[in-house]
This record gives sequence, structure tokens and C-alpha cells, in this order.
Amino acid sequence: MDPEALEHLDGTRGRMRIEVLEAWAGASVRIAVPRQLVCASCEGGGCDRCQRSGALRPPPDGSLSLRLPRALGEGVVVRVADPFGPNGTVDLLLIEVRRGDVAVGCCLVSISHDLAASPQPRARVELVRVALGVALLVVIILVLSLR
Repeated sequence: MDPEALEHLDGTRGRMRIEVLEAWAGASVRIAVPRQLVCASCEGGGCDRCQRSGALRPPPDGSLSLRLPRALGEGVVVRVADPFGPNGTVDLLLIEVRRGDVAVGCCLVSISHDLAASPQPRARVELVRVALGVALLVVIILVLSLR
């Protein structure tokens, strides 16, 4: 869905936060949605969209799957339109995803095989290349100095 269209969505907006391990970037997770979501329109203060309660109630079996972004940085907000279907009580769910030491509010479902191409392994490969280059240079210098 077009991000600009999401900004102008007139329906109800819920907000929640999860914490994930950094290694989970790009993975699929299952989110346990709380019984009440903070109304993102009024940040819990009460408005017409939430009938002045400051909260929205998702379905009782409120859980959903989400593919995490590859880059989490210090935190990202993922926008999910109609997270509980077109007849749900929440039209847009804003999920704040932060890195943590333990997962909070979700569990890992699967890590795709292409995560091996994530920045961490690439950085390790580059570090090994540099180390091998330095080692080769040291060997060449030693051989030349012995002549």
C-alpha cells in the first residue's frame, strides 16, 4: 500500500511496541497483540476515533504475522493496514520495532535463507579479507628481508 495513502487513512489507528533480537532482522515473527492497543490518533488521551477511551480492542485471538525490516537501526515503525481483516476494529496498526536483548511481544517464526547476505556476515567476510591481506603482506616483507 502507498505510504502516502496510509498517512491519510481516516479509520482507527492502534499503536504497540515489540522488541526483537538484532539477528532477527528480515525474519518472520508472530506477534502477540495485547488486549488493548493505545489509540495512535490521540496517544491514549481519548478522541472520536476511539470513542474517547484512548484505546482500541483487537479481536480476542489477536495475533498476527509480520516480516521484520532488514534494517532495524535504533527502531522502526511498521504500518500494517487492516491487521485483523477488513471487518476488524483496527484500520491501521503502527508497530514500533526495537532491538532488545530478549524478544518481547513476539516469537520467531522463520529466518529466510537469504539472511546470510545481511550486513553482519558481509562485514565479517570483509574483516577476514583484510586480515588475510595483512598476513600476506607480512610474509612478503619477511621473505624480502631474508634475502
